[in-house]
Amino acid sequence: MVDASPMATSCPSEYSLVSGTYYRYATGAGSWGEAEASCEADGLATGAHTHLAVFAGLSVTSAELSNAYDFAKPAPGEYIWIGLTDRVTQPSLCSDGDASTFEWVTQENATAPLGNAPPWYAGDPRSPCTAQCVRILDNVARITNVDCSDPGAYLCECDAYPAVHARF
Repeated sequence: MVDASPMATSCPSEYSLVSGTYYRYATGAGSWGEAEASCEADGLATGAHTHLAVFAGLSVTSAELSNAYDFAKPAPGEYIWIGLTDRVTQPSLCSDGDASTFEWVTQENATAPLGNAPPWYAGDPRSPCTAQCVRILDNVARITNVDCSDPGAYLCECDAYPAVHARF
């Protein structure tokens, strides 16, 4: 199961129901911000809450990431943006090595994963000030933080929770 959050009743038709959650996978390479904007635009016509994917529960598990990756079926070497970032929580006068807290783009009851342990890739989250956005690595069921301007595919989610711009 990827997410057991309440469903929005008006998800766009491009979204597929996967393990209780509606998702859309997009292969168009864009920055993290472009991906989030594209996801949010999906719900404008219907009033649905659409945003980059958030994985609810006590923590993100490898099984949840594997389910999402299997649904998306990205090309080899293609990475998938998800709705996790520290763009707001990272210190404004950032120095490499500063710690920050990653947050999901919604305020649903979802705990962001702690660093230096799964589901983070070995050695992540990285400390460079530019590595503020998170994506799923290809087929290893792990996440990594990279520069938000890097291009990537992305996974959108439609549920009962709106994106909260103050979080990103």
